[in-house]
Amino acid sequence: MIATVIRCRRAIGASLLLASMIAAAASPVAVAASTVATQQSKPAKPAGLSASSVSYDSVTLEWDDPDDDTVTGYRILRRDVHNQSSGVFTTVDQDTASTDTSYTDDTVEPRTKYAYRVVAINPAGTSSKSKYTNARTPAMPKPAKPAGLSASSVSYDSVTLEWDDPDDDTVTGYRILRRDVHNQSSGVFTTVDQDTASTDTSYTDDTVEPRTKYAYRVVAINPAGTSSKSKYTNARTPAAPTLDTGPGSRLIASTNETAQQEADPTHFVDIDAGWSHACALRANGQVVCWGINNNNNENTPALSPPASNRYIEVSAGRFGSCGVLESGVPDCFDPLSASSWYTRMLPSDSVTSISADSGPICWVLEDGSIGCTNGGLPSSVASEQFTSVHSGGVGYACGLTTSRHVKCWHLDGALRAPTGLFKSIGYGGYNGCGIRDDDTVECWSHRSHHFSNPQLSFNDPNPTGTFTQVETSYHVSCGVRTDQSVECWGPPTGETPNLSSGADFTPPEGQFTKVSVDFLYFACGLKVDGSVVCWGADETYEIPGIYDEPLP
Repeated sequence: MIATVIRCRRAIGASLLLASMIAAAASPVAVAASTVATQQSKPAKPAGLSASSVSYDSVTLEWDDPDDDTVTGYRILRRDVHNQSSGVFTTVDQDTASTDTSYTDDTVEPRTKYAYRVVAINPAGTSSKSKYTNARTPAMPKPAKPAGLSASSVSYDSVTLEWDDPDDDTVTGYRILRRDVHNQSSGVFTTVDQDTASTDTSYTDDTVEPRTKYAYRVVAINPAGTSSKSKYTNARTPAAPTLDTGPGSRLIASTNETAQQEADPTHFVDIDAGWSHACALRANGQVVCWGINNNNNENTPALSPPASNRYIEVSAGRFGSCGVLESGVPDCFDPLSASSWYTRMLPSDSVTSISADSGPICWVLEDGSIGCTNGGLPSSVASEQFTSVHSGGVGYACGLTTSRHVKCWHLDGALRAPTGLFKSIGYGGYNGCGIRDDDTVECWSHRSHHFSNPQLSFNDPNPTGTFTQVETSYHVSCGVRTDQSVECWGPPTGETPNLSSGADFTPPEGQFTKVSVDFLYFACGLKVDGSVVCWGADETYEIPGIYDEPLP
């Protein structure tokens, strides 16, 4: 009985096998598919993997063509070398679904080292992982400085700025800087807006005052930091409207007074005294100079620049007179013939400040670095950024850094300087004075005629009270007090003025905004009404024209 059942089962199995063979013979397509599935293997692992391009926000990979038409895509694997354990890779792309043998990963972070591996895919499965390649992304670059800054609209109570689109999608905002040209020191800007937090390339400053000349600069911001400052643009706000109480009761913009000031040859907004001559800046940007150039006893009349030139700063000095044009370009318009080589050494880049004074011509560039016509700077000075620079006697100079520290130097190297923080400084001859945060004045001297090893002395007379501005020369220092009166003091202890007893530096009465002292002989002050008055050693030296009234 059992044998009979076994024979029956074998017969049934044979029948089923025969039926299957008959069905396969009737379906050749199925046979082919089954054969392909049986013969196809997984792809070989990709070879030649490399990072062909690396930037702060992307890595482009490339590998060899596998010469395998079964490949349908690739898997991209990545490891953050310093933040993931060895051998642990994250899948960047599960399946590229493409036979391209390159891939750009745009999900990377700046300043990160990555390891990559690639896996080939076909219908039979995946290859083993390729050998890895490394890529180190650089830091995100700071944005380029904004270009094309201009004041597109100016009224008595607002200034609208515009600048070029930087075509940089990393920029997140802009910093707006402003300088009140006639009430803030050269190179000193106030922050109007720390960060606009907007990619708009325009900004309206509604914190301005009427009848005021401003200089603006803009800084771009991105996650990596800030750009250098843009070139500046100027804007002069007109007078505020006045109420017309006649028929219609309308507001009329009173620009006549501003126009009159700009046309008035005796109304000035800045002043600087040089060696036996002085220069003043008019409200319309013109510069006028008077007196003589008497260095080396040349006694030639001091020259003014062409009336068509427009300046935002002027500096009268021993070897000529210089200024900063409204475009930011430095311009020395009256160099002595024997010293004209100085002007050929001026920078071609825009500057924020220039100082001719009694020593070399020095300047501050837009990035805060400085330069002088007498050559190289000590490394401790060249590495700093400055807001102002002041050239002194025969190769001496001092500057105020952006961190508000004083740096001084000479042709032979760095000099000792006063410590602590200062709001502003003045330096002339071998003597300096600075205004501290409490508006008190501290003066120092590098002791004249000790060129090889000048000593720093603090035994100089310091005026009492508080001041808004100071300036020094070889033998006299003067300053504007907070009540707008002027005081002069000196000389430094141990020095003897090279002036006769007839010299009188007693300043005139009145209210002033600025005072300037020449090389040896006189001082000039700018009054709040825009007029200029000079005083000093006229009886002794009889400087032609310097005390003439009215001024040219």
